[in-house]
Amino acid sequence: MTIIFFMASISISIPLSKIISQYGVKKYTKIAIWGLILGLVLSAVANSHALFLLSRVIQGINCAILYFSIYMMIVLEMPEDKTGRTLGIVGSSGYIGMTIAPSIAGFISYYLSWRFAFLFVVPLLAFQLVLVHYIYDEWKTEKRPIDNIGSLLYVLVIIFLVYGLSNVVSNGFIYLVIFAVLLISFLFYEHSREYPIYNLHLLKNLKYAIGNYSSMGGYFVTFIAAYILSLHLQIVMGIDSRTTGLLLLITPVLMVFAAPYAGRLSDKHDPRIISAVAMVFITSAMVMFVFLKELPLYLIVIGIALQGLGHGLFSSPNNRYVLTSVDVEDLPDASSFLSSIKEIGKLLCTAVFNVICVIYVGNVEIETNVSGLIQSSRTMMIVCVAICLSSIILLLISKYLFERDENMEVIEVLRRFLPDKVLEFYRNEIS
Repeated sequence: MTIIFFMASISISIPLSKIISQYGVKKYTKIAIWGLILGLVLSAVANSHALFLLSRVIQGINCAILYFSIYMMIVLEMPEDKTGRTLGIVGSSGYIGMTIAPSIAGFISYYLSWRFAFLFVVPLLAFQLVLVHYIYDEWKTEKRPIDNIGSLLYVLVIIFLVYGLSNVVSNGFIYLVIFAVLLISFLFYEHSREYPIYNLHLLKNLKYAIGNYSSMGGYFVTFIAAYILSLHLQIVMGIDSRTTGLLLLITPVLMVFAAPYAGRLSDKHDPRIISAVAMVFITSAMVMFVFLKELPLYLIVIGIALQGLGHGLFSSPNNRYVLTSVDVEDLPDASSFLSSIKEIGKLLCTAVFNVICVIYVGNVEIETNVSGLIQSSRTMMIVCVAICLSSIILLLISKYLFERDENMEVIEVLRRFLPDKVLEFYRNEIS
């Protein structure tokens, strides 16, 4: 069910952003809220597997619209010196929802029914409709032809990527091969279009590329760390699920308090430096978790706190860094790609961990091979440390090594490290 939601949300994000930005962000935000209400009601009343799947698709599509429309509203509406602060408040609100949603859903499911857990959100969405009604601006961009073939190719690329990553230990490799073929086809096709569905030239911008990579890395690390810690605390240390849930709650709670503060800082200081410092906190936690088996509970709690503080400080400045690195006409592409790359980070970390578990745990229940779980966790945390360190290095490189040219393209960076023949191929065949 979750995979269907991810497929719908990620695959439709960029194509829809083109349409919505041309016909009015406010209008489509209202439509998305109504669509989400419909999807939630269908989930609550679904009496068949097919109807429930359909409801999840509807929810995924409309959540995708809300994800990137929020970014667009903030960047277009708020003064530059308040953009980071506003992104921090929005991020903090999201963390609050993430923190309380499982508890509320569990409470409703226990005393009423899981169906009422879907309906509980409907009044909140109705209140959002009232708030959106009083927004005056529509936030439209210049109308241009929509690349329908490119949109279809992009949707297929993401569908095969998501399904391949989700089933990487079974037959997912076949789907990833198809994904690679479709991706190459998409890149060549889009390169020849006057109005592509996604401006590929954005990825040549060093600042934009590094910001998106760091965002993917942050969500990659934070998402899988929570999952591994849950397994370790319950299976290896024998802690009950209620206590485990309370311990893991430390991370989102600290995110709630750190995000607004980080957003305000990013309005006054370079967001790359704040993001890099925040990633140092996350890296410190991942280094600790490499030795998870040897850690006493109080050090695990310190690691959880470091992770929460780090991600809370990281998200808002990095979002600001990415969204303000592009021109206004490219904001729909940037906001939709940013929301998509975060979800891809979550899927990618799950796929990597599944492969590692197959190597060390084997095709048995994970509870029956504790030593394999411990080794899998250690290996995955080493991967997380490598991703965090690469993000820190890239953020600092973009700040200090190429400070003189904020719009330096990736090709200018590669020229310093790659042979001329390789650069000539990149320039002629890819760029």
